[in-house]
Order: sequence, then structure tokens, then C-alpha cells
Amino acid sequence: MNQGKKKKKIVWQQYIGFAFMMLVGVICGIVIASYLDKFTAETPSHQKLISFAGLLLGMYAALFFHLIVHEAGHLVFGLLTGYEFCSFRIASFMWLKENGKLKLKRLTMVGTGGQCLMSPPDIKDGKMPLVLYNLGGSFINIILGVLFLAGHLHIYTPSVIVEKSNSTSQKYIV
Repeated sequence: MNQGKKKKKIVWQQYIGFAFMMLVGVICGIVIASYLDKFTAETPSHQKLISFAGLLLGMYAALFFHLIVHEAGHLVFGLLTGYEFCSFRIASFMWLKENGKLKLKRLTMVGTGGQCLMSPPDIKDGKMPLVLYNLGGSFINIILGVLFLAGHLHIYTPSVIVEKSNSTSQKYIV
């Protein structure tokens, strides 16, 4: 009977990851649609296609960048809480510590884009600092996401044009 409950929990956790990735896909679709909506009927098709391809490449580059930053977040917060570095992998490139030296090796793991492995510190007062190490990648992703969103809104938010009522009818951008 316990095994049935355990299987349901594992399936439920898989649905959370799947739902999150679906949400990311929806957001990317909205961004692409709003970007392509700015083109007029007179815009040449090849320009639309090149812009669409550039947007997709940019999104994949951003995803890869966030993967690196995510794993680096685990590394930073792990080091801050006393963990020791073991290995750091992005795609199939893995840096690991062997005999006190850093070595680059190749390792492919299906289902993961990256991994930061660290050995935990000694238990103190019956506690081990798990939370910051485990959430470090997400913290860094959220912080950078907010910063990039703020930068995007700052750059691309249209300015308000105020027209001064006088004989010269001057316009000011606020």
C-alpha cells in the first residue's frame, strides 16, 4: 500500500516540472507573437523569417545562459554554506576536482542540462545546511530574471509625450 502512494507522489512531481515547462513555452509564445505582431503587411517575408529565427536563437541562448547561471548559483551558495566542490557540469562538459586539481571531462546524462555536485559539510548541532545549497540556483535565476525584466521595461517602455500649450506648440518626452 505504501508503494502505491509513493508512485503517485513521483508522478505528481513529474507533472509539476511538465507544467512549469509548459508555462515557459506559453510565455515564449506570447513574446514571439507580440514581437511578430509589430510587422506590417508590407514587411518582406524574408525579414519576418530572419527576425523569427533570431528571436528563437536568442531564447535558446537565454535558456543556456540561465542554465549556467542556475548551476553557478548552486556552486556559490554551496561554497557559502561550507560545502566542498566536487564537480560542475553544463551539457556534456564536466569540470571535476581530482587529487586537488580541476580537470575537464565529457559526460552525458540524459534528462539533465547541468549539474553541480558538492560534498556536504559536517553536521553541526544535528543540522546540515541544505536549503541554501538546494535553492541557490533558483535564487540566482529569479534575481537575474527580475533584473533583466526591469532592464527590458526600462529600455522598451514607451515614453510619455507631453505637449506644452503655448504658441510654439513644443513637445517634450518625459
